[in-house]
Amino acid sequence: MDDKELARRAYELPGRFADRISPKTFEHVQGAARGGEWDEEIDILLAGLQKGDSAISAEERDEIKALLDAMGEPSDRLDQLTVTD
Repeated sequence: MDDKELARRAYELPGRFADRISPKTFEHVQGAARGGEWDEEIDILLAGLQKGDSAISAEERDEIKALLDAMGEPSDRLDQLTVTD
């Protein structure tokens, strides 16, 4: 994934989870995405999902993993989330 594709996918990511994280967390996730701070964006998103005990789909997990891999970040944090098929 090139930088342009990474930026596009990271920028679009928060909207998929707006109904599963608190409005305040969503604001922080969006702010990090707008600022190009994608590792922080994903950290905040994962923490919000975990705090709310919110499940994610296998497709969503794979999307987040692809972004983490493209950034060279570990994806083991995803193991703490509930994933549905």
